[in-house]
Amino acid sequence: REATYTFAPAACGAFRSASAGRALDAAGVDAVVAALVADGRAERLEAGDVFLYAARPADVAAALHAWAAATQKLGGVFTVLELREGDDATSPVHGADPRLVARALAVLEDEDKAEVFHGATSADAGVKFFRDGGS
Repeated sequence: REATYTFAPAACGAFRSASAGRALDAAGVDAVVAALVADGRAERLEAGDVFLYAARPADVAAALHAWAAATQKLGGVFTVLELREGDDATSPVHGADPRLVARALAVLEDEDKAEVFHGATSADAGVKFFRDGGS
């Protein structure tokens, strides 16, 4: 699976080129990060770092719901751990970063395509997939 990354924008080497002797100024770095966040590809963390998703949570949510429909899992209840680490490696979130999975499930919940059950620990969390339009 693709990786996710956490980085400190001010220290990130992607914004400077030693061979060209150039670097993006702080305003430019902030504009790039703001665009990534606005497009759903990243989120700002409290410490000022940025969490960069391997894929947009909305795209993962759509793929996950399509997978649930194609594999006749609509109406079923599954643990999040089962989707991320279970035997079915065809799940679009198999091996994915937990933060990305949580955001994708939140998208599905906002769209009334799933209900997320939060347990005492992340291993206890579950999800029920709905047909389009809920229930």
